[in-house]
Amino acid sequence: MLQVKESVFVEDLLMVNPKLLIALGHFIMYAEKHNLPVTITSIIHDRKNVASVSRTHEDGRAIDIRSRDWPKQHVEGVIDHMMHIANHYGAISASDYERRVIIHHKVKGGGEH
Repeated sequence: MLQVKESVFVEDLLMVNPKLLIALGHFIMYAEKHNLPVTITSIIHDRKNVASVSRTHEDGRAIDIRSRDWPKQHVEGVIDHMMHIANHYGAISASDYERRVIIHHKVKGGGEH
């Protein structure tokens, strides 16, 4: 089931890159298959008060999804699933020049997503 954090405007999904919506669909399908929650915690935001290293959120090419309620094997499973199905939609990392459609990390002062 898709949920959106209270402070997030679901209407922002109308402004994201269509490829992101396709990738989100694949992510949701994995979650539904394994009965896992999908909570969007961030869609489009500016760089104010954000420790972001890229413009993907500003440009509508990224969303954050909470992973704290997911068992580790499913976090790893959805990463593998997304890398095989939709990695060609991913952004190229500035640090290693690898394309990734999904990145799992802990936000400084926040939770995992």
